[in-house]
Amino acid sequence: MWWRDHAKVLEGHGYILRSRYQPGWQPSWVGTDIQPAFCEDSFRQLHRESQPKVIDAKRACDGMSVMIKKCIVTSTEITIARSLTTPELLRDPMNHCIPILDTFQVESELDLQFIVMPVLRFFFDPPFFAVGEALDFIKQTLEGIVFLHGQGVAHRDCSRANILMDATAMYPRGFHPIGREAESDGVRVANPLRRMDASYVKYYFVDFGISTHFPDPKNPFRVVGGDGQDQEVPDLSAAQPYDAYPVDVFILGNLYKKTFVLAYNNLRPLVEAMTQKEPCARPNAVDALAQFNAIYQELKPYTRRWRLEEAGESAISRHIGNIGSAAREIIHQSKHFFGS
Repeated sequence: MWWRDHAKVLEGHGYILRSRYQPGWQPSWVGTDIQPAFCEDSFRQLHRESQPKVIDAKRACDGMSVMIKKCIVTSTEITIARSLTTPELLRDPMNHCIPILDTFQVESELDLQFIVMPVLRFFFDPPFFAVGEALDFIKQTLEGIVFLHGQGVAHRDCSRANILMDATAMYPRGFHPIGREAESDGVRVANPLRRMDASYVKYYFVDFGISTHFPDPKNPFRVVGGDGQDQEVPDLSAAQPYDAYPVDVFILGNLYKKTFVLAYNNLRPLVEAMTQKEPCARPNAVDALAQFNAIYQELKPYTRRWRLEEAGESAISRHIGNIGSAAREIIHQSKHFFGS
């Protein structure tokens, strides 16, 4: 395996791979009566490629868990990612681009460049619980697209697999970078807090592999290409140039539609506007965020704390869930009233 064969080189750059990816690794459960599932080194990278592009590691200087991604050195991904995460831009609360902690090359692979990022989770894992949690996700991702477009960058693939979250506050005892149901030791089962009970959860856009930077705002923001997770975008074409910014708006709107609208109808007008077939009929990112903020301001606080119904749930499940939400709201109001 490529990563195992380069473990010592990576260590020379300050990053230590898990024991499974060290030369000469022997499974810790061999010769014992312990099941592999109870051994940390049983977790392996879950990638469809035979040679995964991303691997987890520990930063030697402080033990921080990180992810290392190898990129083709001629790719614009690194250039765009680094330009969006300068110290100055990272101070912008609208910036939701994954921080780049480090970049480096190795002498034996000069056609590759490596980027180091924090360990994050998919935005939907664990599932959303309350309406306010979903609304916070939508607000942050719209802010992120406003920021990107303001920097002259179209993501072009800001869909499900390319939005991650920093769930540190949800996992007081940490979580394993690969065995996500386990604590950081890879053995004990993790018991995360709900997003609404955590101090803060931040969402990030990742993977700028097909993103485009438009340095001159006076030039048309035209691109060609049909790549991307969301193949329902009507604009995509390998031959006909199209405006890249409305594509980002459509992708996010389609994501909201499939993830939340069936459970929360208040979002329907915004989502329908964002997923119009004609690009010129969609709001731009700034207007979409403004429309969302208007919807949000009209909501009562208890609505944000109410549980997010699951699409297709039965009437009985809905009734039981609503009773639970009502009980939690009574407890919340009682604590507020009595000051406890």
